[in-house]
Amino acid sequence: MHELARAIESATLADGWREPGHALSSLVESVRYLQSFDDATHRPKGVALFAALRGRDPRADALISRLEEDCEQRDRTLAQALGHLVKVGLGNAAAADTAKRLLDQHCAMLRGDLELEDTALRDVATRLLSPQEWSAIVSSISAVIAAPGLRTRLR
Repeated sequence: MHELARAIESATLADGWREPGHALSSLVESVRYLQSFDDATHRPKGVALFAALRGRDPRADALISRLEEDCEQRDRTLAQALGHLVKVGLGNAAAADTAKRLLDQHCAMLRGDLELEDTALRDVATRLLSPQEWSAIVSSISAVIAAPGLRTRLR
């Protein structure tokens, strides 16, 4: 996820995407790939882990709520950014500034949430889950990832 966010940010540093053409198409493709990767791989892990942790500890519940709210906000922000990128593709150059701001906002939020997952969530999960529970979580993640029809974006 870090790499995908960096690729998007890097693409927006050049000006070629600010008008219809290959650079814009590549940027849109990168954004859509980030969405797909999140849906297919990253999000199922969170859903399984959150389900196992929910209700065990008030601090864990607060962290889970924050991460879920942030995820919904990131989804909305990225959808808005894509809408503005479509406008750029239709010749609306003014939409590029808004798209850039939204993409930067999304990537910053994503980095912050990934950091929380790697630190606070990992600490909570290590403290609250037994090895058997970890095994069950890994199995449920594998089942969800293997069943693409079950994946949906949060709305």
